[in-house]
Amino acid sequence: MHKTMRRSLTRLVLVGTLSAVAVTGCAGREQKREYAAPQEVCGTPVPASLLEPFLPVGKQVRVGLAETGGIGLRRCNVSVDGKRALSLATEWAGPGTDIAQMYPSWPGIDVRKHVARDGSHSYSEEGGVSKISCPRPDKAWRSQPGQLFAVVFALHTGPENEQAMQRLTAEYARAVGRSAQCNAKGAVQAG
Repeated sequence: MHKTMRRSLTRLVLVGTLSAVAVTGCAGREQKREYAAPQEVCGTPVPASLLEPFLPVGKQVRVGLAETGGIGLRRCNVSVDGKRALSLATEWAGPGTDIAQMYPSWPGIDVRKHVARDGSHSYSEEGGVSKISCPRPDKAWRSQPGQLFAVVFALHTGPENEQAMQRLTAEYARAVGRSAQCNAKGAVQAG
């Protein structure tokens, strides 16, 4: 019986030692982001610091305009190592459309979680929606009256990023509002 206990103890120590070596070996290979976060998303300037909380570790980042097939919808995807991590979009809706009415278009975002008192924006950990002030829309972009929205959707995020999502959504909406698409020369002021 004494020899059996000694063998069991020896096995336990050996397994424990091997486990410690395995964990230590893995710790030395800490994954990190090997790319720089983009400074613009499909021509719209967005500070890299606002995108970083939503971008995973990886080797390569790619930003590209997605084919949406939808009229009035423009979506830009940010992918890391070939997997989509973040989508930033603009979407035209009819006049008088509010944030809550955007929910069916983006079911992955709970736009009811944090809604501004004035109804101008909403956000959650997964994404955000904001009305965009677009005073003189480019006719090639939108010729009918309507409300322009900014939509941000993150695929890999958590509750700790809610405030970061609010800042990203707000800045993206402001940047689109300052763009040439919303301030076209010769365009009639939207009203």
